[in-house]
Amino acid sequence: MKPFIIYILCLTSTSSVIGHDIKGFDDAVLFNINWPGDSLNQELVGDDYIIVTSSHEEKYKCILPNIEEKESTVVETYDGPTPLELISPLFSQSSCSYRLESYWTYEVCHGRFIRQYHEDREGKKVKLQEYILGQWDKSQYQITLDNLKELSEEERNIPAPTKKIDGVNLPYFELNMGNGTLCELNQNKPRQTKVVYVCFIHGKHEIYSLKETSICQYEIVVLSPFLCAHHKYKPQDTGDNPINCIPLDDSSPKKPHNLLKMKAESNKLRRKADVEPIRVEFFPLDFKDKEEPRQMVESPPTDTSQLKAFYLEKIAFMVVRVGGNMNFVMANQ
Repeated sequence: MKPFIIYILCLTSTSSVIGHDIKGFDDAVLFNINWPGDSLNQELVGDDYIIVTSSHEEKYKCILPNIEEKESTVVETYDGPTPLELISPLFSQSSCSYRLESYWTYEVCHGRFIRQYHEDREGKKVKLQEYILGQWDKSQYQITLDNLKELSEEERNIPAPTKKIDGVNLPYFELNMGNGTLCELNQNKPRQTKVVYVCFIHGKHEIYSLKETSICQYEIVVLSPFLCAHHKYKPQDTGDNPINCIPLDDSSPKKPHNLLKMKAESNKLRRKADVEPIRVEFFPLDFKDKEEPRQMVESPPTDTSQLKAFYLEKIAFMVVRVGGNMNFVMANQ
């Protein structure tokens, strides 16, 4: 498969932005570029826009959405289990999650302890090196649960704290596990770990990340579907914010030339992949002929046209910020 080359569509960018903070764009906000042509609904026209020019000198006026208007002011009421009660089945099931690294293995036994260890095997002997990074006292469960249930209605409606994971702010529920192995580098204080539980509907309570935030102080992020039952801990569905780009003059087509060329090539590769049949050959096994080894049949090269078409279709336009300007980047072959 030929490598993809990134072409910068926007060589120059002139912005006319009124009351719009471009610095507010981050990885958690998604955008979708539309090309409605001249027939743009007047309701979609705004005061915030930028002028972009393609490599073929095609000029477009791209209208930026007002992201602040999408913020929800609706307060949902919730009378279900507390986040601690939602993840408590992990405690009763005595389940453990593991993370293997080059030297250390990390074991998170939910509601019990966190262990860092390494085993060296010499024949039947096993040399174990281990540290307890934190422990959970069973009495802490009831104390934490009582504190959560004593919260007022106003306190319960306060949004959950968020943590940026892969560029997206996700709400989380945190448990502190202390009383670990004494740390000589930290004045013989016990090791402590913050276990951060994040809602992930397809998660299996696996350890997403583990880091030492300071000397003998750790943070572990666990992906769990149990927390998704609580509305405060579900990831906010922001949706795509449309950026509508219309031709600035009659010399510019409805869509940029490179975009049309890319889509045409993607459709061509997809049709080719659908038409070409898959060749399958069957060879009988002859167990009597053991002296003459059977020739290996050379497999035909793998057809990568479907994969290429997929990426050509998915990687279309991206918005990147360079200095104080917004640039459009187009993926092409």
